[in-house]
Amino acid sequence: MNSDKDLVIATTLHYEHRSIIKSLFDKPKVPIRLLSNGIINTDRKDPLSHQSTREVNVKGANIRYYFPEEGYKKIYRTLSILSLISSLVFLVQMVEWTDKILLGELGNGQDDFFKHFLHFSPLLLWIVVDLCRDKVGIQEYVEITSAKEESIQLKGNLLFQGEHNFSAAMICIALALNVVVLSPEDGLLILLFGLFYLVGIVACLLMTLSWFLRSAEEDKQRNQDLIQFYFALMNIQEDTLNIESFENPQDFDDMLELREKLGEFENVLGVSRAAKDIFASKSPSLIVVAIGATTENLMKRACDHLGVVRKKKARPTLQTFIHEFQTIELLDDKVLSQLNIIREFRNRSTHHFNIDWDESLIVLNQFCQFVEWYAVKFSNARDEES
Repeated sequence: MNSDKDLVIATTLHYEHRSIIKSLFDKPKVPIRLLSNGIINTDRKDPLSHQSTREVNVKGANIRYYFPEEGYKKIYRTLSILSLISSLVFLVQMVEWTDKILLGELGNGQDDFFKHFLHFSPLLLWIVVDLCRDKVGIQEYVEITSAKEESIQLKGNLLFQGEHNFSAAMICIALALNVVVLSPEDGLLILLFGLFYLVGIVACLLMTLSWFLRSAEEDKQRNQDLIQFYFALMNIQEDTLNIESFENPQDFDDMLELREKLGEFENVLGVSRAAKDIFASKSPSLIVVAIGATTENLMKRACDHLGVVRKKKARPTLQTFIHEFQTIELLDDKVLSQLNIIREFRNRSTHHFNIDWDESLIVLNQFCQFVEWYAVKFSNARDEES
């Protein structure tokens, strides 16, 4: 995390629509980032098209989350069922169609046109369903209304989106297998086209597998579902830490004591922009997020002080820096335990925003001990920098 940048609290994707067919001709996915200063921004104009800076400050804004709706319930559910059935029927129909082509039972004559049409009719039905469900159903969305009454919407998924995506995968598999099977020996272009489809399907499967594997390594910032992003927005709404925020007044006193203690290490924490966000929020989850980012920054600097040669493809996460540090010098068990506690709670706060004050105090206490160790360990390095 660069010290001169605001901390990224959460990221999500805004979808202009959820039609797979329409997405072949445009780019409906828009990445959205929530920063620690309360700004949400994007690299594209939509959905912040009326904002010249492509960013909006959500502090003080009215934020509401709306669940996805079926619109016309019976019609939408029928479309969802047809999506699955048509894709599976198309897969079976393509197997039969391929056999008839290979056996010479179907040709290019006018009399065979209707037979071809029947075999491909499930595909046409699926296309119609894909286009219609995007009109009938209503995507989940977060509505943000600023004090100036300017309103933006961040849109997410439709109901049964996973099932529809599965049906699209079945359609792709059916088409790809047909192209490969029916490719003549001298039809190199068609064969390559079929192989391209197969490679794409395998790549999608590998990306899905990689996504599941990465979910176990939660240091990496991942896109949240829209409802999780909404929780992050609500957590960052107010930024004044006061005794009313705590159920137990003693927790507030402990928080002030730890803040005063950390104030003694301004020369250490001053290198991290995220350190300034630790006590800038009344949300325990955001406090833990800021602690995690600051710890990550300090461990990166610790690796630099030891002369660690970083691999180009290494992901800049706390776990990576812990591993890199220990390739040169083993961490003390106590320090390693402190880092692991910070990392685990930071992951929970980043992905679920469900940290309470007792847990945030535990993390803050571990962080104070880690900062003390860092200050003693690298005191000479700081003197040289100053």
